[in-house]
Amino acid sequence: MGKRIHIIIVSEGAADRQNNPIKSEQIRDILSEKLKVSVRITVLGHVQRGGNASAFDRLLVSLS
Repeated sequence: MGKRIHIIIVSEGAADRQNNPIKSEQIRDILSEKLKVSVRITVLGHVQRGGNASAFDRLLVSLS
């Protein structure tokens, strides 16, 4: 059976009901503890910059 993939988006300035800020690290910790799954954080601005991948980029991806 294949893997399930989920995308969770946390907006800048996200807050809970008590107006406490919600950080992506908090969500990562909760998901990894409760669901026992691998969780990665990606900053969308870094992905949007785009451009062609360098040799270093391709090598780095193959290591993870």
